[in-house]
Amino acid sequence: MKISLPLLSSLFLGGLATADGLNPASLLLFPEFDHSSGQNTLLTVTNTNRDAGTGTIRVHFKYVSGVPGSTLCTEADRVEVLTPGDTLTVLTGAHNPGPFSRGFVYVYAVNAATQAIAFDYLVGDALQINSSMALQHSVSPLNLRAIPAQGLATDVDGDGLRDLNGLEYEGAPARILVPRFMGQDANYRSDLVLIGLSGGSQFTTMLDFLMFNDNEEVFSGQYAFRCWQRAPLSSISAMFDNSFLRDGTNHAAAEIIGATARESGWFTINGNSASSTLATIPDPAFLAVLVENAGNENQQGAEMPFFQGTQLNGDLVPQSIFGDQN
Repeated sequence: MKISLPLLSSLFLGGLATADGLNPASLLLFPEFDHSSGQNTLLTVTNTNRDAGTGTIRVHFKYVSGVPGSTLCTEADRVEVLTPGDTLTVLTGAHNPGPFSRGFVYVYAVNAATQAIAFDYLVGDALQINSSMALQHSVSPLNLRAIPAQGLATDVDGDGLRDLNGLEYEGAPARILVPRFMGQDANYRSDLVLIGLSGGSQFTTMLDFLMFNDNEEVFSGQYAFRCWQRAPLSSISAMFDNSFLRDGTNHAAAEIIGATARESGWFTINGNSASSTLATIPDPAFLAVLVENAGNENQQGAEMPFFQGTQLNGDLVPQSIFGDQN
C-alpha cells in the first residue's frame, strides 16, 4: 500500500457514491446535520426536472434526532415545494422544527397529498460550517432511486415507511470499504458517522470491522450503536491508534511515503445484527461515513466510502420494538 501524502493537513472533500454513481433520485439520505453550539449545516436539495408541465414537486424533509436520551431517533418534519429547476438551501438550525440539534436527514418526493412518489430528479449536498460560516466539510447524500415508475406511489406495502428493499427504493450498501484512514492520536482524529438502517428506533446495530495496516496485516473488531452516532475512530477500536499500528504490528516502516511518522491503513464494515429486546435482524443495513480531522476543527474532510453489494432489509425509521413487519 503506497501513499504519497506530503501534507497531512490537506484533507480531501468527498461524497458518497452508489454502486451506479451519484444519480438523481427520489430519496436523499444525508448522513449528518449539526446545529449544536457553534455549528450549523447548510443543506441543499435541487430539482433537476425543468419540465414546465410536470417538473414541480413537493419534498418531505425528515429530521431524525441523534441526541442521546428520550429524543434519540424521534423525527420532525416539514414539506417544501420545488418548482422546475429549483434549488433550496437551508440552515438546519432555522429549518429543523424539532427540539434536537444533531442527527441525520432524509428527504423524499411526495405528491399534493404528501404521499411518497417516484421522482428521480432530486440531488443535494450538506455543508458543515462553524459559527463564522467557515467550511468544515461537505458530504453528498446517499441517493436512492425509486423502483415504481415515475409519478407512482412508492409506499408499496402501505406502512408509511420508506423501505430500502428493492420494491420501494433501491437497497442500502451491504458492505462499506474505506480506502484510507490515518493512525489516531491527539493531533489526528477521525470520526465515523453511523446510521442504523434496519429495525429502527428500538434497535441496536452491531457492526463487524476488518482493518488492514500498511503491510496487509488484518485485524478485527466490533462496535455497537443505536440509531445514529458520530464516534471517534479510536473509541471504536484501539487497532486504529497510531501507536498500535507503529509498535504493535509488523508495519511497512517506509510508509506513508514522505511522512513515515504517521501510520495508515484501510478498513471494511459489515452489518452483524440489529436487535431490540424482542427481535433480531441478521446482517442489517447501515450507512457509515468517515470524517477526518487534522487537529483543527477547521481542517476537516469527509472521506468517501465505497459500497459493495446491496442490502434489502433497510427501512426509515420504524418506531416499533419489532421493527418493520411488512
